[in-house]
Amino acid sequence: MKKRGLVLLVVVLMLSAVLAACGGSSGSSDNKQVTIEFMHSSVEKERLDVIKELIAKI
Repeated sequence: MKKRGLVLLVVVLMLSAVLAACGGSSGSSDNKQVTIEFMHSSVEKERLDVIKELIAKI
């Protein structure tokens, strides 16, 4: 009987986690501005200029 209760508890906890993960913001089609930051090791001016140019094209 203890094993059945434990299995039921695990199932309930898993379902709760799945349902909690499904909840989110209701407006996924919002047109908000997004800022993306990235790291790189290209600190030389020529490389940095190329990276900035590529970003500007996006």
